[in-house]
Amino acid sequence: MKLNSDGNKRSGSGPAPPGALIAPGLKDHYPHNSMPLEPREDLQVYAPPRTEPKPEGDADEFPDPDAPGLIGAEFWPRAAARVIDWVYITIVSSVAGFSGGILLAVLEAVGTVAPGWAERVGQGGIGSMVVGTIATIGYQTLSEGLHGASFGKLCMKLRVVNTAGGRAGLWSGLVRNVAFLVDSLFFGMIGASAMGQSPTNQRYGDRWARTLVVRVERLQPSQRPSTAQFLAALAVASAVAGAINTGYLIFNGLG
Repeated sequence: MKLNSDGNKRSGSGPAPPGALIAPGLKDHYPHNSMPLEPREDLQVYAPPRTEPKPEGDADEFPDPDAPGLIGAEFWPRAAARVIDWVYITIVSSVAGFSGGILLAVLEAVGTVAPGWAERVGQGGIGSMVVGTIATIGYQTLSEGLHGASFGKLCMKLRVVNTAGGRAGLWSGLVRNVAFLVDSLFFGMIGASAMGQSPTNQRYGDRWARTLVVRVERLQPSQRPSTAQFLAALAVASAVAGAINTGYLIFNGLG
C-alpha cells in the first residue's frame, strides 16, 4: 500500500491488480498499462423471480386464520343478527302493508278499485310467502352489499366482507343470501355444520360468495364504513323491501 506525505492512503492512480475488472468510468484513473475491462462468461447476475401482484379482493377460499380481521364470527351471534333482522323486516312489511291498504281504500273511494279488495288481499297464500322471501333477500343483499351490515348485524357488531377484508359487493351479497335458503334448513343446522368444518366459520353461502362475517373490531379503521353509509344503505334496502310488499298487496287488491 502506498501512502502520501501525511501518512494517508493514496488514491486515484497506480496500476490495477492483475486480472481486476475496471469499470468503464474508472479506466481513465489508471495508467495505460492497466488491464482493460473484458467480459467474463463465468459471472452470473442473480435476479429474484418476478411475481405478479394479486388483484385486490382475490384470496383463497379459506384464508389464513391467523390473519388479522379474517377470522369469521361464531354461529350464535350471527343467528341473533338474523332474528333481529326478521323482526325489523316484519315491521317494515307491516308499515308497507298499512300504506298499501290506505292507498287501496282511497282508490276504492274514487271508484278505481272494486269493493272487496281487503278479502282479495287476505288470500295471498303461497304468493305472499314468496314475495316476502324476495323482499327479505333484497333487503339483506342491499344492506350487506352496499355497507356490509344489515340492521341485525350492526346491532351484533358484525360485518360482511370479502375474503381480503374489503367490501363484499352486491353480487356476493345476493349469492350468500339466496344460499341462506339452504343454510337455514333444519333450524340452521346445515349452515352450522358447514361453519364447523371451515377454519374461518364460513357457511355454504359464504364459500360460494367468497365472503366472511367478522366482528367489526377485527377490521382495520379503513375497512369500516361510516355511519352515514350504513344509514344510506339501510334506507335503500328498507325502501326496496317495502316497495316489493306494497306492490304485491296493491296488485292483489286490484284483482
